Amino acid sequence: MSQEERAEILAALEAVDYVVIFEEDTAEKLVSALQPDLYFKGGTYTLENLPEAQAVTRYGGEVRILSLTPGLSTSELADRILARFGEKG
Repeated sequence: MSQEERAEILAALEAVDYVVIFEEDTAEKLVSALQPDLYFKGGTYTLENLPEAQAVTRYGGEVRILSLTPGLSTSELADRILARFGEKG
């Protein structure tokens, strides 16, 4: 799934105000500029290894790390689809 497709799906959620695609290695500059109240990252991150965490806490925002759901990663879903329906070229 491309980043544009993922962004479109996230943007369709009622609870999501904005989705931004950026080119930098981290979202630290973007987070500092936008200052979201809540900043979410997936469960492969921790507060200690997330560069944006310090930026968020500096302005008083909150970082929330979402837990991973086994079997629901993009890669695992793609593998299940391919296993069930096979590759079509």
